[in-house]
Amino acid sequence: MKATQQKQAGTGSSRLTKIDKRKRPSVDCPVQPMQEILGNAEFQVQIGMPPISLLMERGWRFDTLGSVTAVTLRGHHFLGWPGLVDEFGIAQTPGYAQAKPGATFLKIGIGELQRLDEKDYQFSRPYPVARWGGLAVEKSNSKLAIRQKFSGHNGWAYDYHKSYQVEAGAARLHIDYELSNTGRHPLDTDQYNHNFFCFDGVEVSPSYSLQLGFPVAQTPSTWLRHRKNLLTDFHPVAAGSYFASTQAAPADQNWFRLNHRQTGQSVFVYGDHPVSRFALWANQFFFSPEVFIAVRLMPGQSLRWRRSYEFKRGSNLR
Repeated sequence: MKATQQKQAGTGSSRLTKIDKRKRPSVDCPVQPMQEILGNAEFQVQIGMPPISLLMERGWRFDTLGSVTAVTLRGHHFLGWPGLVDEFGIAQTPGYAQAKPGATFLKIGIGELQRLDEKDYQFSRPYPVARWGGLAVEKSNSKLAIRQKFSGHNGWAYDYHKSYQVEAGAARLHIDYELSNTGRHPLDTDQYNHNFFCFDGVEVSPSYSLQLGFPVAQTPSTWLRHRKNLLTDFHPVAAGSYFASTQAAPADQNWFRLNHRQTGQSVFVYGDHPVSRFALWANQFFFSPEVFIAVRLMPGQSLRWRRSYEFKRGSNLR
């Protein structure tokens, strides 16, 4: 494996009704970052590397060890911007409760952020980056490996590895994670991938259906229909609609399949870790199923897990 230079990503098109790009919202990052590319001419995965200047100017909530910004299969597109982005600590992040306003706390995958005031932690607030952890990157034709070792203030520290591996012939992507607690305090947080899906640029509509391998709570909802483990009839509001379930599930039930009736596209996503909870966020632009893993590591402990994605393009199902 060898260190690589970054490349610029492209965008796609479709014969179906498209999203008006003038209305497309920016999601934490208004600038398209540089890219690394894995795969071949038929199946291609692009992985973004956010610039340090953007982190310092705007703060960051998402893991900076790359994110999958585009996936194409035989010319068809599967993701909306910013793509498959990871985040630690949507509910709580290590060291925040102990930090006084102006002091720092840990955000795994970034480094240290600065606490602003006495308010509770909010994952969407743009906390300033006090110190970035830096990255070590290695790349081959089918794999990109990224590592961040970070030692913060007051004994908070971690060693985080993430790798992206492509099986081009199977149109399959694996994301492997390993987190080690190298500090003096427990790391108690959660982790998920936001999964911004958008098939061939077509707006979110009842043409999508989501089959889950795990149970979700029967929560009253006005923007979708819930039948056992099948979610259908989606009509989210422009500002975004949200569905959440706190039911846990074992690792052998950790999968979901997102289908689109018009385009004939689908993605099958599965993991090797237990589900701690599930959420679904959508607006007219993006469809985001989120499967969470609980991360609880005592000093010296490590945790490994994997997420896999299989992309398909079949016949038109209308």
